[in-house]
Amino acid sequence: MRELKFRAWYHKGTYCKEPKMYWFDLMWGNTSQQGSGWIGMLPIGETRKYRMMSDNRKQIDPYDCEIMQYTGLKDKNGVAIYERDILQWHEDVSDFHDRIICGTVEFVRGRYILSPRGYYGSLVKVWLDAVIIGNVFENPELL
Repeated sequence: MRELKFRAWYHKGTYCKEPKMYWFDLMWGNTSQQGSGWIGMLPIGETRKYRMMSDNRKQIDPYDCEIMQYTGLKDKNGVAIYERDILQWHEDVSDFHDRIICGTVEFVRGRYILSPRGYYGSLVKVWLDAVIIGNVFENPELL
């Protein structure tokens, strides 16, 4: 069974001063009252620090962010691949020539695919040779 991890691009809402990538764990539950709808999230790179009756999570409304799930795969460099990541890999065209292809990771009809930019196919076919070069929110110029 693969690990269930999530990250979120927090980009709108009353308390969003600047767009930022966060991560969260479903086991954390809500940070305030049960059923309030707020999720405790941490900026990418930070770890959860417990304090007496609280911790360093930020309360974020899930409707103010784009949530992305971990695919269960890692790229050539061992970095976890999430939905909306932009991958780059080489495809052999002939014995003397190959081409560089980029694609965005999407979840469609029960499987992870790479689309568009010259390729539309299964993530499973290329993930061992692929490298994450960014994501659609922080690096839109790569699309």
